[in-house]
Amino acid sequence: MRSLRWQDYARFGTYRAFVEVDDMQRPIHPVAFSTPEEQEAFVARLRTAIAKAGGPRFSVVTSDEMHVVEPDLSDPVTAAVATRARSVGRRVSLRADG
Repeated sequence: MRSLRWQDYARFGTYRAFVEVDDMQRPIHPVAFSTPEEQEAFVARLRTAIAKAGGPRFSVVTSDEMHVVEPDLSDPVTAAVATRARSVGRRVSLRADG
């Protein structure tokens, strides 16, 4: 196993966790969930199970907040130029330490 990652913003109506392994045929295994809390819990449990079984430990490599920038229509004078950021979700990537 090389890495684990998850994202809590919906893509194609599902939330996903990804398991990357050393396999040339199928190196990335996506796991779909219906709610945004499930994939973080799945990755945490899988990470713990792998460590308890003697596998590699995983550490956070990246953590990105996703935002959508859109016009701020609350003020008609600045609506054309001012923008606001709306939080969409978060993506976290973990890599095996060894």
